[in-house]
Amino acid sequence: MADIRSKISQTNRIRSNLNQNPKVAVKTVALGSKVSISQIEGLDVTGASDGAVLLYSGSEEKFKATTTMDNPNTIISGGGF
Repeated sequence: MADIRSKISQTNRIRSNLNQNPKVAVKTVALGSKVSISQIEGLDVTGASDGAVLLYSGSEEKFKATTTMDNPNTIISGGGF
């Protein structure tokens, strides 16, 4: 969007400066319609139940909903107490 500035004084002439800003930043992202988590590619939420989390499966190359974290590569570090 252009950075437009103007200055109008009560004289016999009108002065204005237009500055073009070459940087473009996204301020809003809108999806065409609402999307359910089950519609996202790479997620398998079949059988998801209360307390389930998404855990990445390297062999299946997708995130799967599970209530059991039995993968030996999963490490949960809760910090020091």
